Amino acid sequence: MRSSNTFGIQFVIRLPKQQKNDQATVFARISVNGRRCEISLKKKVNPQNWDDAKGKARGTKDETRKLNEHIERIRTLIADGYHQLVQQKKVVTVDAVKSLFLGADENEITLIKLGEYHNTEMKEKLADGTMKNYYTTQKYIAKFLKEKYHRNDIGLAELNYKFILDFETYLSRHQPKDHQKPLHNNGIMKHIEHLCKMVNMAVTMDWLAKDPFANYKQHFDKVERFYLSKEELSAIEKKMFTIERLQVVKDLFLFSCYTGWLI
Repeated sequence: MRSSNTFGIQFVIRLPKQQKNDQATVFARISVNGRRCEISLKKKVNPQNWDDAKGKARGTKDETRKLNEHIERIRTLIADGYHQLVQQKKVVTVDAVKSLFLGADENEITLIKLGEYHNTEMKEKLADGTMKNYYTTQKYIAKFLKEKYHRNDIGLAELNYKFILDFETYLSRHQPKDHQKPLHNNGIMKHIEHLCKMVNMAVTMDWLAKDPFANYKQHFDKVERFYLSKEELSAIEKKMFTIERLQVVKDLFLFSCYTGWLI
């Protein structure tokens, strides 16, 4: 392995959004050849007791001492993993170092696993129609990963601003092979919105240190809605459906049109 590899470990803290007085979470920041990722230690500390320069907690309390000892153990494990990759003449990347530290790929929270967790947690909280839309977004994500990255999944630490832009471009160029129509801007933005909400869940759970959507701006097109003409309403009235459910929907729609009631 080339001797020009650069490697570094820092320990930083992150405060939950809109909770400035809360306990901060400690993260290990790994840097390899100019790229970096962060791993949550799942340990909390009072921000006022944290030394940014030294990357450890201040004080002599037993709790502080244990935290700093844990930080040093993590530092040693990460460094050992890096040197192991170098000695084995393997490709040294920040993701390889992270995966080796985590021990096994199944221990890492990935984008697909995040979707599965989201579905489990939100199934009883969101309407069936909303969940169906999330399932569709997740299918697009899976297709995107296979076509763009030739992978079945991706670690959350690999998500960045470019990933979002690439996903947006993929959706805009996607040509459905079934009866569906190509996605227009607002449809694309809804799928981006679903991905954003799942990523926000990961940030809240301390599975992701930095929100890749922080600088991303969604742009919905304004849709002008037109009124039906008398002729169009008459055509709907005359239309008869053989399926009872559709006939009921038609009747309710006409009732709303003529009375102004929202059904």
